[in-house]
Amino acid sequence: MSRNFNGMADEPQFDKIYNNFFKCLYNINPHFSDTQDDPKFQQYINDACLLVEAAKYLNAIPAVRLTVEANLLRLNQVLWDQIRDQPESWIHLAAQIQSPLIFREAMVHIIGRFHLSGGVKEDILKDDKHGELGHRIWDLIQRKAKELKDMKLRVERSLFEYFPEYMCHPQGGATVPGRQIYSQDIYFWQSLTIFRQYCASICLANGHHRCNDGGIAFYRNIASANYLQPPSLVSFFSHFSMSTKGRDRLCRSLEIIKDGMKGLVEELLVDRSQGSRGQELGHLTCTEVFEEEFPWYEMNGGL
Repeated sequence: MSRNFNGMADEPQFDKIYNNFFKCLYNINPHFSDTQDDPKFQQYINDACLLVEAAKYLNAIPAVRLTVEANLLRLNQVLWDQIRDQPESWIHLAAQIQSPLIFREAMVHIIGRFHLSGGVKEDILKDDKHGELGHRIWDLIQRKAKELKDMKLRVERSLFEYFPEYMCHPQGGATVPGRQIYSQDIYFWQSLTIFRQYCASICLANGHHRCNDGGIAFYRNIASANYLQPPSLVSFFSHFSMSTKGRDRLCRSLEIIKDGMKGLVEELLVDRSQGSRGQELGHLTCTEVFEEEFPWYEMNGGL
């Protein structure tokens, strides 16, 4: 009797997929394709995805999810690179197997790119084939993207409104700060004015959160303090002449002001990704997803 190929792919894999599925039922590690000639582990990852699809068809994902997650995490940097490049595809797989690590990694990159032009593939994220779980993921993405935008606005506003503690002189008892105290801060006030003018110029040029890069270059620049160096102050000194000593004091005061501003952008530059260590990506990776925010959390009755 000839073999029945009904339901099989172009290259028959039906037996392999279900062989792996039954191995999981008996706590035997499934066999995924050899990776020696596949540096990106594409076939290995494909085998893992096919196993999840088969389990989903049988309403048996709980039987395979821990095994699939463990095998994927063994890929280490290869996995993180794949998620970085295609987070929209990975986030649904991560939710199906309820993998906090993989889900958080995909979310970090999706949210970091969400407001960038062409940053995310919304058609994949909003595809109805992902069902209720897919809708929960999309709702979470929208909420987290708004949180990131609000954070950017808060940070940018702080850059304009922040006063270093050493410049503040509140009244103490019957003592009112006099002109002499404020005159000692003249270089700090000048430096603060220069700094705020610099930030205003960046914002008016749309170099902040509305920039094509989402403002990441601006935030990194503030964190590095590698701006408003003495040579760039020539125009300022042409209008406000000072002695060499006065210029030196102003430049030192400006460095102190800039150093204090670093902390204001720190929360935006936190790197919560697993795979971008030592790399400068073109998007922020500061998004944090808490356990109770996982789209499968309520479906499991809380974890």
